Amino acid sequence: MNEIAHRANQLSTSRQASPRGRLLERQNMNRFFKAFKVSEDGAVTVDWVVLTALIIGLATLLYFAIQTGTIGLSGNVNSALSSSTVSTGTSLGGAGGFTTAGTAGGGG
Repeated sequence: MNEIAHRANQLSTSRQASPRGRLLERQNMNRFFKAFKVSEDGAVTVDWVVLTALIIGLATLLYFAIQTGTIGLSGNVNSALSSSTVSTGTSLGGAGGFTTAGTAGGGG
């Protein structure tokens, strides 16, 4: 250990051993907690963490709400496309197109 670290270690050990040293340690901790309580940096951080968690939670709920409707819609699209016929036209110049069998609006 270097000289400064050794002296700091001795001072720290001697403070903790004596009642006066423990009192100084307690006073330093009390000052630290008072300064921490007065500081608003921690409060702003907590606000941002809570807001971010709420936004993520709402986004997750919205995802699951949309997912069920999307699955139903994709099933309707799948059944409509499965029952459809694509025509490229006739050799006589008839128009081609996309025809489906069933009802409009995917009521199947």
